[in-house]
Amino acid sequence: MTTTTSTLVLTGTGKIGGRVLRGLAAAGASARSGSRSGLVQPELQ
Repeated sequence: MTTTTSTLVLTGTGKIGGRVLRGLAAAGASARSGSRSGLVQPELQ
C-alpha cells in the first residue's frame, strides 16, 4: 500500500513533490552536519 501511495503522490505532485522531498533530505543533512560541527562524517555526502 505504501508503494501505491508513493507512486500516486509522486505522479500527482510531479516536479514539485521531488523538490520537496529533496529539500527535506537536504535540510535534514544540513541540520545533522550543522549540529555535529567538526565531528561530521562524510556518510551522507
